[in-house]
Amino acid sequence: MTLRVGDVVRIDLDDAHFYTKCVCVHPTYHEILAIDPNRYEVPVATSDALSFSEFAIASMSHALQSGSLKGQIQNHLSNQNPLTMPLFRFAVRDSAGRPIYWWLWDGQSIKIAEPGCDVSDLPDRKLTSISDLTSRWVHQMDD
Repeated sequence: MTLRVGDVVRIDLDDAHFYTKCVCVHPTYHEILAIDPNRYEVPVATSDALSFSEFAIASMSHALQSGSLKGQIQNHLSNQNPLTMPLFRFAVRDSAGRPIYWWLWDGQSIKIAEPGCDVSDLPDRKLTSISDLTSRWVHQMDD
């Protein structure tokens, strides 16, 4: 199974459902996913019920193909309410690990952030493991 831009995936963990949406398929960074951080007791009927507010770069297709993650593409939710590719940040750090300046990546090109530009709300450009991705949801289930 290979995700396409616009695909919504329902992830089933125990008795709860969680959702991601493929925003971009990048040849180097796997899928760029929008994540709905909410837990749903029953599968949603329309994409209007979903709230994609976080982003991650993860190999969702591989996790679904290998069976390490249980989920399925929800065609009836796909391509509704299209999302735009977010801007990601990547720090260039000094020898002590402090950011000197930030690179900004839009999925195609990289530019340097203007001095004083607040990038604190941008997601980090890094690969997220599937276990780190699902741990966000598992933590909700434990609460």
